[in-house]
Amino acid sequence: MGLLARLANVQTMDPEAFLFGGSKPWSSMEVHRLWRRTLAKAQVRYRSPEQLRHTFASTLLSRNAPLLYVQRQGGWKSATALLQAYARWVEEAEARETARNDVALNQAAKA
Repeated sequence: MGLLARLANVQTMDPEAFLFGGSKPWSSMEVHRLWRRTLAKAQVRYRSPEQLRHTFASTLLSRNAPLLYVQRQGGWKSATALLQAYARWVEEAEARETARNDVALNQAAKA
């Protein structure tokens, strides 16, 4: 059974429960316990919940997503704080974009 099929069967708490009137935020112990249970049900190796945030940022930045969008969605205090950790992904995305543009220009010049 593939990962997505296993995840479809994982029971989760209603994400709106806290956002829209829940009594209190989850404690870090409760988050950790629920996270480990979710990973076990999905049958994937352990990774910290923070790793998702890093994956989110590096993926979006490497695909040229707007910096302020990534900063707001990921909850970084400022764009500067985000760039201190992830500037290399922006630089790599820019290098790939430049290379693609060079190839397109060369092909157009040959045509």
